[in-house]
Amino acid sequence: MTIAALILAGGNGARFGAAKQFERLDGERLIDRVVNVARDACDDITLVLPAGIAWDGPDVDRLVVGGATHADSTRRGAVAIPAHDDLLIWGPSHPLAQGSLIHELRRVRAAHDADAAVPVRPIVDVVAAIDDGTFAIEPTKGTHTVQYPYVVRRSTFQRGLETADAFREELEVIEAAGGSVVTIEGPATNIHITTPADLTIAERLC
Repeated sequence: MTIAALILAGGNGARFGAAKQFERLDGERLIDRVVNVARDACDDITLVLPAGIAWDGPDVDRLVVGGATHADSTRRGAVAIPAHDDLLIWGPSHPLAQGSLIHELRRVRAAHDADAAVPVRPIVDVVAAIDDGTFAIEPTKGTHTVQYPYVVRRSTFQRGLETADAFREELEVIEAAGGSVVTIEGPATNIHITTPADLTIAERLC
C-alpha cells in the first residue's frame, strides 16, 4: 500500500512564543527533521506552511498555504494530496519521532484493518480539574496522551472531512467518520514541544 505524508506546519506558535517549526534542534530545524524522516518512510509529501513563507528546506512534492485555523490547514493539505491508500499526519511539535515508529504504525493499522493507528502514552501524573476556584482530582485510569504522527486510512479520513465541521485534532475526523482506532505504546522520547523548555529537554534526548 502507498502512503502520503501530510505535514502540518502552518501554525504561528502562539503557545511557544514564536513559529516553533523553524526553531533548531541539534543544529536542524524542527520542520526539516520531520520532512527528512517522512521522505524516507513515505511515497509523497505535502507540506502546509504559514502564508508568506518561502520554503527553503528539503524537497517536498507540494506546498500548501495554511488557513486561519488548524482545521482549515488540514483540509487544504488533504485536498491537495493525490490518491494514496494511507496518510501519515504529522507536525514539527513531535520532532523526535523516527521512521521505525511510522513503519510500526503502518503495520499495526493494516494488521487490524483499522482506520487509524496512533501512538499513546499512559497518564501517570495526578490530574485535577480547576474551574472558577474549585479543585477536583480527576480519575486517570485508562487515560492516555496521544502523540504525533498518526497513520490513517485515506478513504476514511476523506469521508470524515465531509462531516466534521470544526476540529482541533485529526483523530476527530476519524471519529466523525465512525472509524476504528488502534493504538501502540509511543516512545517516551517522542515528546511534545510546546514551550522553549520542552525544546531544551529535546536537545538532551537527541
